[in-house]
Amino acid sequence: GNICEVQFYNTALTQSQIQDRMNRNLNLNGTDSTGLIGYWQLTRSGIDLSKYSNNGTPEGEVIYTNDHPFSHI
Repeated sequence: GNICEVQFYNTALTQSQIQDRMNRNLNLNGTDSTGLIGYWQLTRSGIDLSKYSNNGTPEGEVIYTNDHPFSHI
């Protein structure tokens, strides 16, 4: 499968929270950011969108593709 973003939390999310956040962009000014300690949209070259700014650089082969089921990329 394709991975279009990665999110790390320091708290457990319910199944419904996970499913909800899979299908839309996060609201970083609302409750979506509660417990969020890392958020990378992989189309943004390793920029951490969480308040912690844990920026990095992708290594290895990075392939950007448009053949995914997500409409927000």
